[in-house]
Amino acid sequence: MRPAAFSLIMLSLIFLAISASAYGREPVASVTVRPDFLNAVQYGAVTGSIMITTDRPGDFSVSISGVPAGWLDYEKEVSVDSARTVSYFIRPLEAGSYTLHIRVAGSGGTREMVQSLWVERRQPGESVPSDGIGAFSGTGFMTLNYDTSLLSATAVVILSIITAAAAYFYFRDG
Repeated sequence: MRPAAFSLIMLSLIFLAISASAYGREPVASVTVRPDFLNAVQYGAVTGSIMITTDRPGDFSVSISGVPAGWLDYEKEVSVDSARTVSYFIRPLEAGSYTLHIRVAGSGGTREMVQSLWVERRQPGESVPSDGIGAFSGTGFMTLNYDTSLLSATAVVILSIITAAAAYFYFRDG
């Protein structure tokens, strides 16, 4: 075997080994927050949800900020096998516009998203919704995907094809 061909093959094998080890460590996770914004009434209640989807079971920590902690109720640590929805409940005590900062962290990295909350002032004598039904607003949802594993696998395949083609032409001509 020619030294150049041997070097090319060894370089390809080393690259594949490094890429495969990186591919095996990065879990693919997707975080979706629904709805994209919330409307609530002062002293009422509103509910939102965070959908966590992963290709490997793992533990995730969830944190929400942007409103006083006493307004929020949600699970801060969750285990996810493949997909799980974390609901959060907000009972706003003051009218105004707020920005929720939602953070989901796991072994594959951290995803951060924002969600708008508008709290209407409650008028004297107005009934207060207690279950959040009808409090959802918005036309869709936000999704943040973290998918470096697919990118790594694609790069490995492309570079393997290029290496195989180069080796073919090298040996065919030589």
